[in-house]
Amino acid sequence: MRSAARYRDYVRERMGVKYDAADVRGIAETAIRAAAATKDNPADLINVALEELLESGRELPGYTTLDRMVAKIRAEVNRDVLATVAGRITPGQRARLAELLVVDPSSRRSRLDRLKDPAKAATIGKFKASLAHLADLDALGPTGEWLQGVPPGKISHFAGEARVHRRRGLRQDRR
Repeated sequence: MRSAARYRDYVRERMGVKYDAADVRGIAETAIRAAAATKDNPADLINVALEELLESGRELPGYTTLDRMVAKIRAEVNRDVLATVAGRITPGQRARLAELLVVDPSSRRSRLDRLKDPAKAATIGKFKASLAHLADLDALGPTGEWLQGVPPGKISHFAGEARVHRRRGLRQDRR
Protein backbone atom coordinates (compact mmCIF):
# COMPACT_ATOMS: atom_id res chain seq x y z
CA MET A 1 0.00 0.00 0.00
CA ARG A 2 1.32 3.42 -0.85
CA SER A 3 2.11 5.82 1.96
CA ALA A 4 -0.59 8.38 1.11
CA ALA A 5 -3.32 5.74 1.05
CA ARG A 6 -2.07 4.20 4.30
CA TYR A 7 -2.01 7.59 6.05
CA ARG A 8 -5.45 8.42 4.70
CA ASP A 9 -6.77 5.19 6.23
CA TYR A 10 -5.10 6.02 9.56
CA VAL A 11 -6.60 9.50 9.58
CA ARG A 12 -10.07 8.17 8.76
CA GLU A 13 -9.80 5.60 11.53
CA ARG A 14 -8.52 8.18 14.02
CA MET A 15 -11.24 10.71 13.13
CA GLY A 16 -13.94 8.05 13.04
CA VAL A 17 -15.18 8.95 9.56
CA LYS A 18 -16.28 6.66 6.78
CA TYR A 19 -15.33 7.05 3.15
CA ASP A 20 -17.81 6.05 0.49
CA ALA A 21 -17.91 8.50 -2.40
CA ALA A 22 -21.35 7.45 -3.65
CA ASP A 23 -22.83 7.60 -0.15
CA VAL A 24 -21.28 11.03 0.48
CA ARG A 25 -22.67 12.37 -2.79
CA GLY A 26 -26.12 10.97 -2.02
CA ILE A 27 -26.22 12.54 1.46
CA ALA A 28 -24.96 15.88 0.15
CA GLU A 29 -27.36 15.90 -2.78
CA THR A 30 -30.37 15.14 -0.58
CA ALA A 31 -29.42 17.90 1.86
CA ILE A 32 -28.75 20.45 -0.89
CA ARG A 33 -31.97 19.63 -2.76
CA ALA A 34 -34.05 20.05 0.42
CA ALA A 35 -32.36 23.35 1.31
CA ALA A 36 -32.48 24.70 -2.26
CA ALA A 37 -36.27 24.81 -2.06
CA THR A 38 -35.96 27.82 0.28
CA LYS A 39 -32.34 28.99 0.10
CA ASP A 40 -30.43 30.18 -2.91
CA ASN A 41 -27.00 31.33 -1.77
CA PRO A 42 -24.45 28.70 -2.86
CA ALA A 43 -22.43 29.15 0.36
CA ASP A 44 -25.55 28.44 2.43
CA LEU A 45 -26.27 25.30 0.42
CA ILE A 46 -22.68 24.07 0.76
CA ASN A 47 -22.85 24.66 4.51
CA VAL A 48 -26.07 22.63 4.74
CA ALA A 49 -24.35 19.74 2.94
CA LEU A 50 -21.28 20.00 5.17
CA GLU A 51 -23.39 19.94 8.34
CA GLU A 52 -25.28 16.88 7.14
CA LEU A 53 -22.08 15.05 6.20
CA LEU A 54 -20.45 15.86 9.55
CA GLU A 55 -23.52 14.63 11.44
CA SER A 56 -23.47 11.38 9.48
CA GLY A 57 -19.76 10.81 10.19
CA ARG A 58 -18.67 10.93 6.56
CA GLU A 59 -15.44 12.20 5.10
CA LEU A 60 -15.97 15.54 3.44
CA PRO A 61 -15.63 15.76 -0.34
CA GLY A 62 -13.57 18.43 -2.04
CA TYR A 63 -14.96 21.93 -2.32
CA THR A 64 -15.25 21.78 -6.11
CA THR A 65 -17.34 18.61 -5.84
CA LEU A 66 -19.85 20.38 -3.59
CA ASP A 67 -19.69 23.58 -5.64
CA ARG A 68 -20.55 21.75 -8.88
CA MET A 69 -23.30 19.81 -7.10
CA VAL A 70 -24.81 23.02 -5.71
CA ALA A 71 -24.71 24.73 -9.11
CA LYS A 72 -26.45 21.79 -10.79
CA ILE A 73 -29.12 21.34 -8.12
CA ARG A 74 -29.80 25.10 -7.83
CA ALA A 75 -30.32 25.29 -11.58
CA GLU A 76 -32.75 22.34 -11.49
CA VAL A 77 -34.73 23.67 -8.51
CA ASN A 78 -34.90 27.22 -9.90
CA ARG A 79 -35.92 25.93 -13.33
CA ASP A 80 -38.75 23.95 -11.66
CA VAL A 81 -39.91 27.02 -9.70
CA LEU A 82 -39.91 29.17 -12.83
CA ALA A 83 -41.75 26.49 -14.82
CA THR A 84 -44.40 26.28 -12.09
CA VAL A 85 -44.91 30.06 -12.10
CA ALA A 86 -44.93 30.23 -15.91
CA GLY A 87 -47.52 27.44 -16.00
CA ARG A 88 -49.87 29.55 -13.88
CA ILE A 89 -49.85 32.48 -16.31
CA THR A 90 -52.59 32.36 -18.92
CA PRO A 91 -51.90 33.24 -22.56
CA GLY A 92 -53.81 36.53 -22.19
CA GLN A 93 -51.77 37.48 -19.12
CA ARG A 94 -48.59 36.49 -20.94
CA ALA A 95 -49.53 38.82 -23.81
CA ARG A 96 -50.10 41.71 -21.35
CA LEU A 97 -46.71 41.03 -19.80
CA ALA A 98 -45.07 41.00 -23.25
CA GLU A 99 -46.65 44.41 -23.99
CA LEU A 100 -44.66 45.82 -21.06
CA LEU A 101 -41.46 45.31 -23.03
CA VAL A 102 -42.48 47.22 -26.15
CA VAL A 103 -40.36 50.37 -26.36
CA ASP A 104 -42.00 53.61 -27.49
CA PRO A 105 -39.72 54.99 -30.24
CA SER A 106 -40.30 58.63 -29.30
CA SER A 107 -39.67 58.36 -25.53
CA ARG A 108 -37.34 55.35 -25.86
CA ARG A 109 -39.03 53.89 -22.79
CA SER A 110 -41.16 50.82 -22.30
CA ARG A 111 -44.24 50.59 -20.13
CA LEU A 112 -42.15 48.46 -17.77
CA ASP A 113 -39.71 51.36 -17.34
CA ARG A 114 -42.59 53.69 -16.48
CA LEU A 115 -44.01 51.18 -13.97
CA LYS A 116 -40.66 51.13 -12.18
CA ASP A 117 -40.56 54.91 -11.72
CA PRO A 118 -40.19 55.71 -8.01
CA ALA A 119 -43.03 57.37 -6.12
CA LYS A 120 -43.04 61.16 -6.05
CA ALA A 121 -43.36 63.41 -2.99
CA ALA A 122 -46.71 63.18 -1.21
CA THR A 123 -49.28 65.55 -2.71
CA ILE A 124 -52.90 64.87 -3.63
CA GLY A 125 -52.14 64.90 -7.37
CA LYS A 126 -49.16 62.60 -6.95
CA PHE A 127 -51.18 60.36 -4.63
CA LYS A 128 -53.76 59.95 -7.40
CA ALA A 129 -50.92 59.15 -9.82
CA SER A 130 -49.65 56.54 -7.36
CA LEU A 131 -53.12 54.98 -7.21
CA ALA A 132 -53.20 54.84 -11.01
CA HIS A 133 -49.73 53.28 -10.92
CA LEU A 134 -50.96 50.60 -8.48
CA ALA A 135 -53.98 49.95 -10.70
CA ASP A 136 -51.59 49.41 -13.64
CA LEU A 137 -49.61 46.94 -11.55
CA ASP A 138 -52.77 45.10 -10.45
CA ALA A 139 -53.90 44.91 -14.09
CA LEU A 140 -50.87 42.77 -14.92
CA GLY A 141 -52.60 39.79 -13.36
CA PRO A 142 -52.92 37.90 -10.10
CA THR A 143 -49.22 37.92 -9.22
CA GLY A 144 -49.97 36.58 -5.73
CA GLU A 145 -51.53 33.48 -7.31
CA TRP A 146 -48.63 33.12 -9.74
CA LEU A 147 -46.11 33.17 -6.90
CA GLN A 148 -48.14 31.12 -4.42
CA GLY A 149 -45.92 28.63 -2.63
CA VAL A 150 -42.68 30.24 -3.82
CA PRO A 151 -40.60 31.12 -0.75
CA PRO A 152 -39.89 34.85 -0.28
CA GLY A 153 -36.14 34.18 -0.45
CA LYS A 154 -36.52 32.70 -3.93
CA ILE A 155 -38.64 35.65 -5.08
CA SER A 156 -35.98 38.06 -3.77
CA HIS A 157 -33.25 36.09 -5.51
CA PHE A 158 -35.06 36.11 -8.87
CA ALA A 159 -35.75 39.86 -8.50
CA GLY A 160 -32.06 40.45 -7.79
CA GLU A 161 -31.07 38.46 -10.87
CA ALA A 162 -33.51 40.49 -12.96
CA ARG A 163 -31.98 43.74 -11.67
CA VAL A 164 -28.48 42.52 -12.56
CA HIS A 165 -29.56 41.51 -16.07
CA ARG A 166 -31.36 44.83 -16.56
CA ARG A 167 -28.27 46.80 -15.52
CA ARG A 168 -26.12 44.76 -17.88
CA GLY A 169 -28.59 45.44 -20.67
CA LEU A 170 -28.58 49.17 -19.95
CA ARG A 171 -24.77 49.25 -19.98
CA GLN A 172 -24.69 47.43 -23.32
CA ASP A 173 -27.31 49.81 -24.77
CA ARG A 174 -25.10 52.81 -23.89
CA ARG A 175 -22.12 51.42 -25.82
